[in-house]
Amino acid sequence: MSHQNTVFHQLLKPILRRDFERLAHQHHQGQKLRKATRWDQFVAILMSQLSCRQSLRDIESNLESQQEKLYHLGAKRIARSTLARINEEQPACLYQQLFGQLLKKCETSKTTHKFRFKNPLYSLDASHIDLSLSLCGWAKVHESKASIKLTVGLNHSNTIPEFVALGDGIENDMVQGRALKFPSGSIVAFDKGYIDYQWFSEMTNHNISFVTRLRPKTVYRVKSQSNVLSCKGILADEHIELSSDYAKKRGAPKLLRRVEFYDADKKRTFEFLSNNFHLSASTIAAIYKDRWKVELFLRQLSKI
Repeated sequence: MSHQNTVFHQLLKPILRRDFERLAHQHHQGQKLRKATRWDQFVAILMSQLSCRQSLRDIESNLESQQEKLYHLGAKRIARSTLARINEEQPACLYQQLFGQLLKKCETSKTTHKFRFKNPLYSLDASHIDLSLSLCGWAKVHESKASIKLTVGLNHSNTIPEFVALGDGIENDMVQGRALKFPSGSIVAFDKGYIDYQWFSEMTNHNISFVTRLRPKTVYRVKSQSNVLSCKGILADEHIELSSDYAKKRGAPKLLRRVEFYDADKKRTFEFLSNNFHLSASTIAAIYKDRWKVELFLRQLSKI
């Protein structure tokens, strides 16, 4: 068996065929499929996605040349017209349920993140996914472009997007971001695009810690200061109160934490804002730095 075929087998290994067929039976509409099955559709889409096929004709040609691999995977070649009809007529919720099952398997065998604390750690970010304007007129953002916005809450323990939401391509990041229900006791890192004082209070009330960047010109009052370890790049560790009228109107938490950190590698100073007062200042800075994982994930996703 070729190396490429082995790769496909490894990808399909966590998926039990009987579980897939049960889901396929639950999420089926209309008459019985005669020329192809949902498994044929799934294998065709998976192989085409991994080999970066660009059209139905391209998919059909690729499957024609991979018939031996299809045989070993328990699937058969599917014509482009049949694949197009199944994609259009059969509900996509089959794959939503399949993803949920795979996620549960990953959760039962997940590792831990690199930090000493036991709290679940997530990174939150969003990215645009460009679509064909001629095929997806509903996603039109301006005269020559169509797109949707993918919001991801990435679990640092297994690098899996545990929280995912799709939204309008022109809506604010906060619309989908604040709709994600992170578990109590977790820590969430995100950039300045998600700063919302009312949301900060909601997370604090639900025992969810956050780490983000402090916006320039933020008005605050220093309530107390802690001793810092300059050898670790920490320039300041303060308890602050957001004192602007806007912050008070939005119901910002009464007390937050400001950590100022100098990154020797980038030769830049960063100001972090958090509602966590238990972790060290250097850990707060390291949590935000580790947020690059979700950016890397979205970057790789955009290349598919």
